[in-house]
Amino acid sequence: YAAFRRCSNLTSINLPINLIGISEYLFYQCTSLINITIPERATFIGQYSFSYCSNLISIDIPDIVTTIYEGAFHRCYNLTSINLPINLNGILSHTFYWCNSLINITIPESVTFISRYSFSYCLNLISIDIPENVTHIYEGAFSNCTRLTSISMPNKLRAIRGKIFYNCISLTNITIPWDVTSIDG
Repeated sequence: YAAFRRCSNLTSINLPINLIGISEYLFYQCTSLINITIPERATFIGQYSFSYCSNLISIDIPDIVTTIYEGAFHRCYNLTSINLPINLNGILSHTFYWCNSLINITIPESVTFISRYSFSYCLNLISIDIPENVTHIYEGAFSNCTRLTSISMPNKLRAIRGKIFYNCISLTNITIPWDVTSIDG
């Protein structure tokens, strides 16, 4: 838990190959960390584990990872590239909140929900394709993505919750699938 928290001069680290996960707050506020490769045996990335790693540019996540917990990349301002694992089951709350440099992201088909404020304030996010298995998008998921121009909504989508596109001032076109049964403020 938080073993390297606030190691502000840490630029890189070689993690052991047998590491089974990245614990919560492990690299929290390691502001000089530039890139990292998650070991192939890791199955999870803990909450806020890379939060405020403001110089993190890219990260490789193995496909065995099924869960990336809340706020894992919260305020990684310079994150431009991330490969999400093909077995990821959902995007949890605040996962990419304030990732200013993220322009596009591919969400794997395994994802079934996008939680609260997951991509909020991704100011340079231009477009996003939501996979067909997503059935719920929760409050503020894409709020304040001011450069977002287009988004594809999956046919399996059933519920859209509060303010998901709040202040998306560049959004010009969106099609909501016929089977959506709930849209709320």
